[in-house]
Amino acid sequence: SIQKIGNILLIDDSYNASPESVLEALNLLVTKGGRHYFVFGDMLELGENSLKFHIDILNYAIKLNVAGIVMVTKQFKNKEILDNLREFNISIVNNPEDAIISLEKWLTKGDTLLLKGSRNVGLEKLIPCIKARF
Repeated sequence: SIQKIGNILLIDDSYNASPESVLEALNLLVTKGGRHYFVFGDMLELGENSLKFHIDILNYAIKLNVAGIVMVTKQFKNKEILDNLREFNISIVNNPEDAIISLEKWLTKGDTLLLKGSRNVGLEKLIPCIKARF
């Protein structure tokens, strides 16, 4: 769903995630106004290539000039992700609610935020935090 929360446009696609659906959501994100931010929850059940799929998605988001990414992950260590990315505005947290710390610093009027991850990550728990602050 797409909704306006204060001065932020929120694309909430937090109920499922495959590599293909995340790429599609990122392509939608960059068609919207303002700067673009991405809260990326784990894509679960991808097997032995899971880290590669996640890194590929992060690199794609960077190529699209996404202004910042918060990765919500319990399956990867910070080092596994950060060693595979060039210097970039990325934050890595274990719980969806912790993403608000970076978002509060980054988001301003007119920005667009995408929430995308597997259902079991629970990214929808972040929405009340966003509503309370924006």
